[in-house]
Amino acid sequence: MIGTFGRHHQERHRNTSLAQAYGAREVEQRILALLHRHAAALSVRDLEQAAFLLSRGISAIVRTTVEERPEKLEEPAFREALVEMVTRYLCLDPGGA
Repeated sequence: MIGTFGRHHQERHRNTSLAQAYGAREVEQRILALLHRHAAALSVRDLEQAAFLLSRGISAIVRTTVEERPEKLEEPAFREALVEMVTRYLCLDPGGA
């Protein structure tokens, strides 16, 4: 599914990031709401800063991957590494998340 999204994104929105397509603040606010729901399990305390970093960082990683190595979006190991990166940033116990 991500691979299909990656190809579609690459073909139709080569110069548009997720944040540009949906609005950077909207993406950030959705992430912030998610962080608030799980705040007790998080090691980060500044949830607004975390939402900003995650929204911009993940968007940049996906955009760069689509542009430079779109085949990576098909690889489970790539997706798992992205999830692990985010989890280690956010969680007190990444193994339990």
